[in-house]
Amino acid sequence: MPLRFAAALCLMVILTAVTFAADKMLVIDDLTQVQAKVVYGAAAEQQERADIALWIGEALAKKGSPLAQPQSGWIALASESKRLHTDNGLYIDGKVTEKDGQYEIEIDGCNGFSLDQKTTLKPGERRVLNLSGISGPENIFIALEAPVSKKAKKRAETMKANAKSFRLELNYNGEQCKPVIE
Repeated sequence: MPLRFAAALCLMVILTAVTFAADKMLVIDDLTQVQAKVVYGAAAEQQERADIALWIGEALAKKGSPLAQPQSGWIALASESKRLHTDNGLYIDGKVTEKDGQYEIEIDGCNGFSLDQKTTLKPGERRVLNLSGISGPENIFIALEAPVSKKAKKRAETMKANAKSFRLELNYNGEQCKPVIE
């Protein structure tokens, strides 16, 4: 009996995860412009855990910052320079231009020294830039996310439609501990 309960519980968790993932796919549809988020790096002993996207946390860890403190929400970049963040003499501006199907992003900033960066993103690409250019935990980063192409957006809509009609059927034959999936 406990084995059946555990199997039923696992099935519920899987179905919940599939439903949750299908609901979260709406985020892809909402992204129509390049988005930027200002993030400060922090050493592990400096702060409590911050709520930040997994891909940003992993990128910051690779750049020497085990934890991150988000300083802004997601901000849509435009062709005109836009203020992303300001704090005690620090300012960070950003703008984007679309060229040949790719996004050219310019970040201009100053914190007593230049924080300027330029990068190019393909549709659907994500990247974290280290504005201060030095390794270590206490740095200023910009997380960038480009919108997906129309073709990829259409594929995501198709996947979402298929995920809503997803059905899993388990038939138990023979021994109780060996489920057969058809």
